[in-house]
Amino acid sequence: MKGLLFTNLYLVHRSIFVYTLIGIGLTAFYLKLTGGAYAVFSAITLCIVITMPVWEILKVEAQSGYNKYLLTLPVSRKNIIQSYYLVYFLVVVIGVILFVGILYIYGLFSEVSIELSLFQTIAYTILSMLTLGGIIFPLIFILGEEKSDFILLLSLLFMGLVVNSLRLGVDYVIDQLPLLKFNLNPLKQVPFIFLLIGILIFLISFFISFFIYSKKEF
Repeated sequence: MKGLLFTNLYLVHRSIFVYTLIGIGLTAFYLKLTGGAYAVFSAITLCIVITMPVWEILKVEAQSGYNKYLLTLPVSRKNIIQSYYLVYFLVVVIGVILFVGILYIYGLFSEVSIELSLFQTIAYTILSMLTLGGIIFPLIFILGEEKSDFILLLSLLFMGLVVNSLRLGVDYVIDQLPLLKFNLNPLKQVPFIFLLIGILIFLISFFISFFIYSKKEF
């Protein structure tokens, strides 16, 4: 399992470095342009950019035939799927950490005060990225790695629809519940709900991808 993880990272480590620099530049520019007004969008943009090499892993393996070679190794198909999902999750975490660092540095050199709940921003970003990954992986295993660019564009649109629907749904439920009577602050509870939903979507996606991959013939 560790070998698969390190191999996947090694295949695209240069791309991850390049896309990380691009993502940092875009995020810094967007924060400067908007005065930090849309920090959530900046965080999601950064994570989307630096996760691009993950889809490159699948494409490179398919083009080189390495995905077929993997099946001859003493690893299960479940471990192969786990390695893809773990790489994606690790890169998302790196993106979130980078965003927090960029936001901190921006706050040091900017006279503009960024009014936001950082934890809620992080939770919403993770929800968005886990939803995006949860959509893309099964589609790639169904439609093929060579269509990953089209799948990414389609998934971005679908992710926006799903995440915004979830946000509106959670806000509606929160409004209907008498949380204040139980000394519960919605601003503190909502991020945890976002995180739980994102993790649930990601786990369901993993099992769907494993089912598809286990039935796939190369």
